Amino acid sequence: GFWFFLLFFSSLVNRSSLKVFSSFHLFLLYLGVYLIASTYTEDSHQEKRLIVTLIMVGTMVSLYALIQYSLHFPLPWKYNFKGGVFSTLGNPNRLAGYLILILPFCLDSLYREKRVKVKVGLLVILLILLGGLLLTRTEGAFLATLISILMFLFLVNRKKFSRWNRANKLILLLFIVTFVFTVIPLIFKSLPEYSINWRLFIWKTSLSMVKEKPFFGWGIGGLERNYPLFQQATRLSMKEASSPFTQETHAHNDYLQILVENGVVGLGLFLGIFVAFFREQLFCKRENLDIPLVCSITAFLTFSLTSFPLYMVNPALVLWVFLGMHSSQMGSSKGYIQLSINLSRNIWRFICSSFIIIAGIFIFFATRLVYADYLYHMGNLYAERGMYSLAESYYKKSLSFNPEEAQIYYSLGKLSFEQGRILDSQRMFETALRLGLNHEKIHLGLASTYKKMGLDEKAKWHYLKAKSLKGEL
Repeated sequence: GFWFFLLFFSSLVNRSSLKVFSSFHLFLLYLGVYLIASTYTEDSHQEKRLIVTLIMVGTMVSLYALIQYSLHFPLPWKYNFKGGVFSTLGNPNRLAGYLILILPFCLDSLYREKRVKVKVGLLVILLILLGGLLLTRTEGAFLATLISILMFLFLVNRKKFSRWNRANKLILLLFIVTFVFTVIPLIFKSLPEYSINWRLFIWKTSLSMVKEKPFFGWGIGGLERNYPLFQQATRLSMKEASSPFTQETHAHNDYLQILVENGVVGLGLFLGIFVAFFREQLFCKRENLDIPLVCSITAFLTFSLTSFPLYMVNPALVLWVFLGMHSSQMGSSKGYIQLSINLSRNIWRFICSSFIIIAGIFIFFATRLVYADYLYHMGNLYAERGMYSLAESYYKKSLSFNPEEAQIYYSLGKLSFEQGRILDSQRMFETALRLGLNHEKIHLGLASTYKKMGLDEKAKWHYLKAKSLKGEL
């Protein structure tokens, strides 16, 4: 609950724009799913039916992925076949994220089942799920699956391991460490060099954003909004100043993205959820340790190191369902005070409160946009009078209230060019272009900037682009 509150609070503190709702509504959905799961999975039979349903859905999705790979459907898919398969989910990472969450439950059912015919059927399903996962070609998911399987083998044999002497335990630990540090480089060695460099570039840029606002971050969607402003320094430090600007929406590391958008406080609260989960599952004296659930959550957290499953609705919903199941187990088996409300009696209160909060946020941001427009026009007034320092001050104030307005970046770029700050001018013009202001004046500004930098080919390209947009100059 504190973490969800912080998501909203950090956005208000950082004066985020209306686009914040493109991410915030997703977290409201996660909260609702968690509350429903924690309320209606107290019965073990309901929990088993839910798990069976998720496994069967995963099997059908994986079968479709196998067919997709073998037949190469001639349809306009969102993702091409040069990468991995994606089945009906539109992206290989989404498919991989979903499969790594349900694989431990299928493996656990296969391990515990005594009937031969059922065991064979479960083995077939497990192979289908693994086949679908392998065809996604998602190396981060392979690593997550490997670690979850190792954890599964350890937990199901924990009584045997507890009787081992220290020498045997040390040998096992050395074997696991050697195995992991041998397999991980092999997995990531298969990645193309540009993919590794691209991720390193994003991570380095994200860390520079964290240094700017370390405590509460930049608010929801802050990485996407502010990434263009920070990548220039990273390009210079990595000697890639001539490479084009890019617009990234995710850090490809959930922990780093939370650190950017919600700061150290937000990351601490988020990790606290899983620290409490593992403490209750592994260190409390419980007769029925939920081994597949522990392995599933471990796989998700591992996958989050190289991708962004928390921001993919398909695997993330399953994660919050599982956390709700865990909360339900704790409440029923140990008599803990339930942190989740009883939706059967409070559902309308929850819905109405959500609508009131959302309406208030919309009013708040609408007022901010009006004020941002006023500041922008004041900046224009001072720029026309040649009072550049005051104009720049008003432009930057306007940008703090409406950070996605491309016109402001263009005005700042024009102002920087007139003051001889060529690199700042390039950065502002490029950002305005990335934000959708594909106008001839932007390309003329870039042409003039590149001309000053001695990049004649780029200057010529932007001049011709401006000419084509306007028709004639």
